Parts: sequence; structure tokens; C-alpha cells
Amino acid sequence: MVTIEQARELLNASAVFESPPLLIVEVVSLESVKRDYRYKRSEYAALEVPEYWIVDPL
Repeated sequence: MVTIEQARELLNASAVFESPPLLIVEVVSLESVKRDYRYKRSEYAALEVPEYWIVDPL
């Protein structure tokens, strides 16, 4: 999920945002359980992502 301002950033530029998205949804897979639950949280916090959801199909 991105703001209108963030979407406008992409109109005449590359697909790289200058500001963090409002929401990231991470779907956990068997190969990435440890990474998704432990490391991604700190990575997204460092990027100042305000909301992070973990979806675990199990």
C-alpha cells in the first residue's frame, strides 16, 4: 500500500520509492520462516515501515 504522493514519484522515475510504504504484507514460506519472523521485522523497522503483517498459511 502506498500513498498518492508515492505513486506520483513513480510517474517519471524508476520503480524505487524514496519513502517507505505504509504497509508490507509478508507471506511466510517453509524456506523463509526464520527470516520472515526474525530478520524481516528488524529490516522493515530500520526502514521506518509503519505497519508490517505476517501471513502464515500454517
